[in-house]
Amino acid sequence: MSPRGNFCGNPWGLTDREARVVWMLAAFQTKCIADRLGITVAGVQDVLRRVYRKMDVHHAAAAAVEFDRWWQGAKRNLADATVRLFEIELLELEPAR
Repeated sequence: MSPRGNFCGNPWGLTDREARVVWMLAAFQTKCIADRLGITVAGVQDVLRRVYRKMDVHHAAAAAVEFDRWWQGAKRNLADATVRLFEIELLELEPAR
């Protein structure tokens, strides 16, 4: 997965970074996303502006719901290794419980 590529052929043209930020929206606030990805809060906000424009949504909840809806369907058509890699990477970003 390249940082500038279209993540798994998503319909919005989200990059890998944008996809990760959208996925994290469901669980984390902007500061936490920034800390976990090693970028600034302003960097997260820039990513979100691009995501909202690409997805034609106006807030985090709508982006997270639309992305999850697509991801659940897309997983069926992707190679198992690709799905596992992305979900493992995302799990590593989740807080320890």
